[in-house]
Amino acid sequence: KYDPKNPDFWKKIELPDGADESYVCIGVKASNYFMPKYTLSYKGRGGGVWIHFNDKLQVTKKPTEGGAIWADGSIYAVGDCNYGCIGEPGNWVLPPVPKIYYNGEEQA
Repeated sequence: KYDPKNPDFWKKIELPDGADESYVCIGVKASNYFMPKYTLSYKGRGGGVWIHFNDKLQVTKKPTEGGAIWADGSIYAVGDCNYGCIGEPGNWVLPPVPKIYYNGEEQA
């Protein structure tokens, strides 16, 4: 269970000093406003823009920007905040998956 105010939680996941930043994005609308535009899809299911990612769930730049790993690879997009697929139509590495409440479990 995510418990950011409990020091034992951070020790358990081997981050004794806690995270530098933590975003909790809950709801039916994409909450990706804080991400750089070059990491976001142009459009997406539900009318939102979604975070591009690779097969390790690391945030990447969109394919038209080269698709490289963003930051240093230590930023992950898990669950419905990500694009839900990897690649492009006709060349899918991971075909689109439905935007359902347990995407994070399926992707993990």
